[in-house]
Amino acid sequence: MLLLIMALLNGINFSAEASLYQTAYEPATSFYKSTNSLFASGSASKSELLSQARQSFTEFNFEAQVGKKTVQVENEQILREINVAWKVKVKKINPVYSQNDLSSAPLGQLHPGEIIEIEDLRGAFARFQNSKFKLGFTLTSNLEILDSDPGQWVNIAPLSLKEAPHDNAKQKILVPALSRLVAIKIQNGFGLFKIGRYQGYARISEVLGRVDFAEYGWDQNQKKWEKVLYRDGLHVVVFPNKKLEMTSFRAFRGRKSRALISGDHATLAKGTRTDLIKPQAIRWTQSEIKGHGLIWWRQDLLKENLNAETITTKELLKRKLNGISYDSKTKKGLASAGGIYKTLDGKTWSKITFFGQDDWPVCIHPAGVWFVGSFRSTDEGKKFEPSLKYSEIAQMLQNSGNRNRAFIHLKVLDIEPATKSHVIMKIDTGVTIAKIKAHVLSNLWLLQR
Repeated sequence: MLLLIMALLNGINFSAEASLYQTAYEPATSFYKSTNSLFASGSASKSELLSQARQSFTEFNFEAQVGKKTVQVENEQILREINVAWKVKVKKINPVYSQNDLSSAPLGQLHPGEIIEIEDLRGAFARFQNSKFKLGFTLTSNLEILDSDPGQWVNIAPLSLKEAPHDNAKQKILVPALSRLVAIKIQNGFGLFKIGRYQGYARISEVLGRVDFAEYGWDQNQKKWEKVLYRDGLHVVVFPNKKLEMTSFRAFRGRKSRALISGDHATLAKGTRTDLIKPQAIRWTQSEIKGHGLIWWRQDLLKENLNAETITTKELLKRKLNGISYDSKTKKGLASAGGIYKTLDGKTWSKITFFGQDDWPVCIHPAGVWFVGSFRSTDEGKKFEPSLKYSEIAQMLQNSGNRNRAFIHLKVLDIEPATKSHVIMKIDTGVTIAKIKAHVLSNLWLLQR
């Protein structure tokens, strides 16, 4: 323990011996012939799957309840209050991405209390811009809709915007389904809506707004919150069964679980009201595996996030530390302690959920490349990629004179800098211990005698 504390204070690199890495073997990950397969067709290590990855996408779904029936709905099949929101507040630190994908390049962070204006929604992401970001995407799950937000309006079906507020007026533009419109004014059953540089009239019954997702509405005439039952045209029916003018409401509070079916669903008609029970975020990755061809494997992103943990340095030092690499100058470090943790300030350590509960050797190379077992990161632990292929290492060892040996396993025991630009790994093959060396950014490893 004294050696570990000195490592934190003096910035030395510490790596545990092989006996401390009894849990370092990679658990097998099941893979499937397609994303619709009911049963797995095999399994492989995450290292192998990632090294042969071809493409990936993320599904955002929900378990929903309609009456007493539970059904699966896709994020693209429903409308929620966030779909009609405009001005929202950031609830907690929220990453900003360059695209509507968790694997896209991170641009920075939004902080609690910041107000942003939603321009568009792409799946589970809101597209926005402000003084810090010319264009960014952030997850809607960490955004809070303001009571006073006037919101926008969305049409489930294609909408005809007309020149005048009556049914026989000439059409100006046909708006595609699920477009976001700004209401300029509402009167006589019609609304004057704007989309882009166009504007026109449409019946208010043909669009959905914040009132349609409200659980409570602020009646400016009575100066109190009314419990909203449903909207009837230009009127809002409130508890117990009172009808009020929609224009008398100046604020709404929605129920987060409320949603309406807006897309094609196998069993539910458009417009059906549902209550969302449980969110799901599944990332599917396609890889090519020898003997199986192209296959798919999945990661439960929400489950991984739930396993995320942040602890202090004091709490870390109370644990069984299997390895640590720390730079006292930058205050950045990696630690292996019932999972892999990283710090960027030397005070708090956050768990890297990618590695689960597994312990691996860790190394922060002077060139700024981070190593955790057979994985490498060039962005201080935001993303990791395989730094070697076990099949190639096994072949290299066999070519070196071990042709008749069947390797029981290949396990990284230790990692340490070799030069300013190279790194050395100690590998346990099950029958011998080998040392291999490579440039920090290369996957071409050479055997060290």
